[in-house]
Amino acid sequence: GWERSALTQCSVFAGGFGAIEAEYAFRIGRDAPADKFEWTPAQAADYVGSAHAAIEIASSPLATINQLGPCVIIADFGNNAGLILGAEIPDGLFRADDTFNCRMELDGVVVGTGGAASLPGGPLGALAFALGRCARRGLPLKAGMLVTTGAATGIHNIRAGQSALAG
Repeated sequence: GWERSALTQCSVFAGGFGAIEAEYAFRIGRDAPADKFEWTPAQAADYVGSAHAAIEIASSPLATINQLGPCVIIADFGNNAGLILGAEIPDGLFRADDTFNCRMELDGVVVGTGGAASLPGGPLGALAFALGRCARRGLPLKAGMLVTTGAATGIHNIRAGQSALAG
């Protein structure tokens, strides 16, 4: 059993598409250089102010958005509808990412398990990619920004009125 430390209510489009994703999020600790386009995970780690458990909320009024493909999803801003930022993960624990695991429950049923090792390149690899991509677009990451790193347990459909628990 998990201890419920906080309950957060969020919205999805009734009759549309809704999903939740257990993720890891980084709060950027200092401004990244605008002219650095290639990053290693170790270099990216130096820009982490804090690491957190997180849940991405995806929702769109278009119920079939995921069946229509990536271009439709991108046109809808990735159907990103919000982020629930969870507890801070201690640095030493997080960097042992091959053993850092999580799960997602939907209405009390486990619908996905995974962890940091489920993400190609791990969460710091995702951050390294984001640092480089944003700099190439002239939008280097700045202190205080939040970066999510991908669905560690998968993408789980959710409807208005359902409850989810990630941990």
